[in-house]
Amino acid sequence: MEPAVPNQSMELVSRECPMCGKSPMLRVDWSGGVGVRDGRVIQIYTNHDDVPDWVCLNCEPRWLEVSRLSQQLETLDMAKERACGSWNWSAAVAGRDAADLLRPTLNALVGELMSPRTT
Repeated sequence: MEPAVPNQSMELVSRECPMCGKSPMLRVDWSGGVGVRDGRVIQIYTNHDDVPDWVCLNCEPRWLEVSRLSQQLETLDMAKERACGSWNWSAAVAGRDAADLLRPTLNALVGELMSPRTT
């Protein structure tokens, strides 16, 4: 099976996966810092505390969807904060509601990816 290819904003890291013996693996960033912005790492914006430090896109390409959802959730949260700062309560509530709809989907996907695999 060919390794998953991430979108252009994600840079592959030369680290061999212990499960499949292939690259690419991406480092996980919880902070949304500089590495996420320039595509060196994958962002995970969730309440799960047992997410690994590295993920293999060959073994589980759905980590890219986790990153996409995480970035979307962070964007919604930042928009909500900007709306609160400008006293635009209807926009803040809309941002909060959109994030509240997205968060369970993200957490469920991370939970599924973190659950023990049965072969």
